[in-house]
Order: sequence, then structure tokens, then C-alpha cells
Amino acid sequence: MVIEAPAFAAKSRLERQRMVNRALGDIPGERVHALAIQASAPSP
Repeated sequence: MVIEAPAFAAKSRLERQRMVNRALGDIPGERVHALAIQASAPSP
């Protein structure tokens, strides 16, 4: 999964992955088994 969002600015890689995992945890009835995450802030 590739995600680019301003919310990731000034966040560590671990913090960005935790943000994505929290968002995915809000999907009712779904359980993520394995996921590769590439999260970044937009380039200026």
C-alpha cells in the first residue's frame, strides 16, 4: 500500500505506519493479516 498525505510530515516511519494501522483498524469486520506500507508526506 502506498499512501501520501500531509499528515505524515515530520513523523517517523514507525509513527506513519501506526497511523495507517489505526485507520485500517476502523474498518468494521475486517482484519488485516499482512500489509506492506509505504507512507510519506508530499514533496514541497
